[in-house]
Amino acid sequence: MINTIFDFIIIGGGPTGSSSAIYLRRKGYSVLVLEREKFPRQHVGESLLPFCYPLFKELGVLDEMKKRFPRKPGVRFTSSDGSKSSTWCFSHVIQDESYLSFHVVRADFDKILLDKAKDEGADVREECKVEKVNLDLQDRVEVHAQEKGSEKVY
Repeated sequence: MINTIFDFIIIGGGPTGSSSAIYLRRKGYSVLVLEREKFPRQHVGESLLPFCYPLFKELGVLDEMKKRFPRKPGVRFTSSDGSKSSTWCFSHVIQDESYLSFHVVRADFDKILLDKAKDEGADVREECKVEKVNLDLQDRVEVHAQEKGSEKVY
């Protein structure tokens, strides 16, 4: 039994899944995001680079990120044995406010993006584990998932 038909089903609500859901909703598509975990979930932190800045603005999360995360003016690359390093100051090559990038708590960053996808109208199902995807049907794709102890088919 199919529960609902969507234009797009995204498996995983991390940054790529959430961002994709935001863009697709803005184009008018119906979108389902299936995420195995409950957000915020523990994840390794992230040090982001300035080229992401325009994306955050476009996604509508830039102001929230400015409030919640420390800004960083550069990056240091170190060899695996620690014997060599190279420091890059973003302001030497970037002449606008994006030279201050972000160091995010990944669990909080992911939740900001997933919440934005919900705000844009994506149907987000957390704690929903995808079990199988059937690509063999001629006119559609079926996604089988476990959600709250029962099997759902999308």
